[in-house]
Amino acid sequence: MVPELLDEVHWLIENRGLSFLMTGSSARKLHRKRANLLGGRAWRYTMHPLTFLETEGFDLEAVVVSGLLPPHFLSSDPIRDLRSYVADYLNEEIAAEAAVQSVPAFAEFLRVAALTHGELLNYTNVAREAGVSAKVVRSYFQILEDTLLGFRKGLNALLAEHKVKHPLLISLEREPRRLGARIRALPWQEFLRDLWSGAFGV
Repeated sequence: MVPELLDEVHWLIENRGLSFLMTGSSARKLHRKRANLLGGRAWRYTMHPLTFLETEGFDLEAVVVSGLLPPHFLSSDPIRDLRSYVADYLNEEIAAEAAVQSVPAFAEFLRVAALTHGELLNYTNVAREAGVSAKVVRSYFQILEDTLLGFRKGLNALLAEHKVKHPLLISLEREPRRLGARIRALPWQEFLRDLWSGAFGV
């Protein structure tokens, strides 16, 4: 939202007691225009995907395909919906913002990044599969973070920076096991059962 409009919204909030719900802002556009984000005058809410308990007949393989955003999860054709979403993302957030030199190369990077998601991130391997340099791949991952589509922080890096009560790695393995002195690997079914039963104290 442009600064002038935000100033008007602020005036209406202060002088008329009105409330506004603003959704759908582009993170890159806000950053580029250095828009006034109503610091201290606005509350931020995040709409998270559905949870395990909010679904019936939870099928991990189907969820990996559709994701847990309600429109895609409940869709009769989630792959078609996701392709449309990616097309809109490439058009609105990448091409229109001139974020990359080659949109087709970035689109191929997205495909490779999706296939390697959950693996140890190796820029050289991703670059080779995507047909671009490792330097370009690093910039592409930064774009994913800027547009709030991805995050890069390994569990060991997290442990080095923060106190983590339950450092867990969730996997497709059938039995739990230890990874070093602190990290436990749990089968996903066991993790979800323990999480919702309150075993982790949350």
